[in-house]
Amino acid sequence: MTFCTATGWMSPTAVAHDALAKLYRENVEMADDEHLSAATERFESLWMVANVSRLLSILTRFTDPLTSIVHDSNPDMAGCTNYFYNVRNKFDPFLYVKQYDRPIEYGRQIVFDEVREIKDSELKLNPHDLSEYMACPEVTRLFLYRTLGLRFTLDEQERAQKAYHASSIQGITGQTYQDILDFIDTLGDRPFAPVPARPG
Repeated sequence: MTFCTATGWMSPTAVAHDALAKLYRENVEMADDEHLSAATERFESLWMVANVSRLLSILTRFTDPLTSIVHDSNPDMAGCTNYFYNVRNKFDPFLYVKQYDRPIEYGRQIVFDEVREIKDSELKLNPHDLSEYMACPEVTRLFLYRTLGLRFTLDEQERAQKAYHASSIQGITGQTYQDILDFIDTLGDRPFAPVPARPG
């Protein structure tokens, strides 16, 4: 199992993607000791959380994640992992452009749209933070099942989802996803105070 999340400028999701794309081949000759075989040496699961690999691939010379070997292995093309999970929060500002939208046959695109307040603050948010991604019950449930084989009852899942929603901005304020998007859209249109001219 490999787990990557994007933090900082040179995102681990993009770096890990590019490294795996260079390391793996569909088939490897016996004398090749520089590559791994997607046919025989796959990861069990690969998790890309807050995946900015597409964005950075257009800004750098990183391999294009929409055509690389870094995906779930399926009948159409060998991949470097048996299961591929791509996790995205709709409010993550780094994922507004060039989202990873490659079809996944074995695994899942996990997309959610809740954000939580950070305690002891003036309602500051960080939807790009790994802890916020893992706070989402659906993400954690699938992660624990795929990596450790843990299962949760429907009742446990419902209670976790209710507690999570109650701590989210949507649960606290009653705002819907669209309400928040509408508010975000207005931020770019707000007039700024004029910058005073320098004396002399």
